[in-house]
Amino acid sequence: SSGINAEWPLRPGFESRNIFTMGETVKVIVCPLSGEEFELNVSLDMRVENFKQKVADKLRTDTDNIRILLKDKELKFGNLKENKISNECSISVLPVMRAGLVGYVTTK
Repeated sequence: SSGINAEWPLRPGFESRNIFTMGETVKVIVCPLSGEEFELNVSLDMRVENFKQKVADKLRTDTDNIRILLKDKELKFGNLKENKISNECSISVLPVMRAGLVGYVTTK
């Protein structure tokens, strides 16, 4: 015996849990406007920012260039579970439309 107790006593009211698990994993169907759907296996504990990065990497773009939507609601904060992501749900990816300064020339 190494002298190290692998099972720590728990205080009453506290449950044992493995802090190294990533939580439940689900398959999400990502639907960009380009029409090329793809699937991602993600943890429901994943933050929206990290999910957006994963989608952006797959689309070879920057996170600032896309918006992630679930049923017409943009996902911005929290984790996927808090945003009610479920197995095989469809996520829409829209490009960010930016308004730029339009230059024009006036003639006299």
